[in-house]
Amino acid sequence: MTSEISSILKTMGIGTQSAQATGFNPETIRQPVKLSRNKNVVPDMTYEDPTPSDIGHFREITGMTSGAICRMFCVDRRWTNLHISEKGYEKGARLPKSIWASMLESADLVEPLRLKPKMADIREEVLRSSQVLPTKHELFLAFGLSGLTMEQASEKTNISLETLQHNVIRGQVIFDDEHNYVENDAPNALSKINTSVCSLTRDEWAALREALGATSLNFIMMPPQIRAACLSRNTDPAFSTSKQKDKAENADNEALATLAATIAERPEDNELAEYDYDDSTPYFVESNALFVQPEPHELRMICTWTGLSLRELASLMDIKERDIKFLMSHYAVDHVSVDRRTGRESKPKTKYIRYYQWRRLLEVFGLVSQDKLHRIK
Repeated sequence: MTSEISSILKTMGIGTQSAQATGFNPETIRQPVKLSRNKNVVPDMTYEDPTPSDIGHFREITGMTSGAICRMFCVDRRWTNLHISEKGYEKGARLPKSIWASMLESADLVEPLRLKPKMADIREEVLRSSQVLPTKHELFLAFGLSGLTMEQASEKTNISLETLQHNVIRGQVIFDDEHNYVENDAPNALSKINTSVCSLTRDEWAALREALGATSLNFIMMPPQIRAACLSRNTDPAFSTSKQKDKAENADNEALATLAATIAERPEDNELAEYDYDDSTPYFVESNALFVQPEPHELRMICTWTGLSLRELASLMDIKERDIKFLMSHYAVDHVSVDRRTGRESKPKTKYIRYYQWRRLLEVFGLVSQDKLHRIK
């Protein structure tokens, strides 16, 4: 039976059994992550990064140029050439797993990885009534989904910042000295995460839940509405997710340098994304707006909604845990870095997630559609 299925797949040109896949190292034609028995996202230890030969074969059967890779994943030509060349490979450069996985899916060489969000551990009664106080962990999740900072919530509700800081605390799983699970202090908790009931008054919670928008089950079931431009794949050809160096350094990029200089002058598109309620389509209506980077709070909103842990997010997006934690925190806003050699401080600058890492997260959770590549061989 298995051989018959393999034969059918090969005939149809689908998956790792297809004729096109025979030119690849078998360990590269697979998803870099998988679901564990507990339905957690974990690295697939059998996966191997593609070699220049694998990437070359992919470009041969799809006709994809290095310029097309730049445009599809919003990376500059110099970065692309480093990561797909033999010379770069010998120096240790590897094509990011999030890019390679999207390329394989776009060419129908692997089964697309599509995940459903793990609903935030916020009790239904907390969302439906202001008379039921949330736990400190539920407050932490509610803030993550809302995108508000504690300072903003304090201004809207007149609840002191100190009170919020005392109550908005991420819970954790705790074990005693004998490695036994320590039960929750909070009654009716939905998970094993240890937390306690917040100390807000019911009037304070009533005001806060309105400010956060935590007034119905849709708050945890529907993805947060961020700006439509953040979901667009209409990337500016002058935009690069690498360090913003002078684009005129590239001999063939003079026009791009001119475009790059005008990016800051363009009006900001703050229109929120629209939901698409058709179950067969992505969550959001496709936007034709020029792509803008998601702000840290928008990244935090989507990451919180997925329900993935920092480790799972890092595996899926091919990023370090500490980096994704930083990029969706308020510390990434107007960040000031210090030169280790000179001790000089940089100008305040907000740090953003790379486009291809962000796009991978959106595609896997069905928030946006995915580009499709036509195989020519």
